[in-house]
Amino acid sequence: MANHFRTAGRTVVLLDGDELRRSIARDLGYELADRRQCAERYARLATALARQRLIVVVATISMFDAVRRWNRRHAPRYLEVYLRGTWRPRRRAATVSCLVVGVDLPFEAPRRPHLVFDVRATDSAAIAARIVARVRHGR
Repeated sequence: MANHFRTAGRTVVLLDGDELRRSIARDLGYELADRRQCAERYARLATALARQRLIVVVATISMFDAVRRWNRRHAPRYLEVYLRGTWRPRRRAATVSCLVVGVDLPFEAPRRPHLVFDVRATDSAAIAARIVARVRHGR
């Protein structure tokens, strides 16, 4: 996604959930309260960057409706994209300590996303093209 914007000559920042976890959320675990705090940090960072007129792509599991509502109120030019898919968990060993969203922890599906894609039925290039077109035309 970010490369589509870069190819079009736009300045874009990609905030990847795994990288964010390793950098600004190293002190947090995987329990529900810690995940909520992570999401709030990511939202504040993305908003600060967007206020500088950057395109910010945040690639995370956004599991909290309250954080998405905060984004709608505070993040300039906020565009919520819901990539809906089915995840089939593999059988996990009893020693796994990470909690899985949608299995061990609740997932609050987006109520009013701007765009929704079924990732099983939609090509990733087509998804990227629709998002880029939506951003270009100001939502």
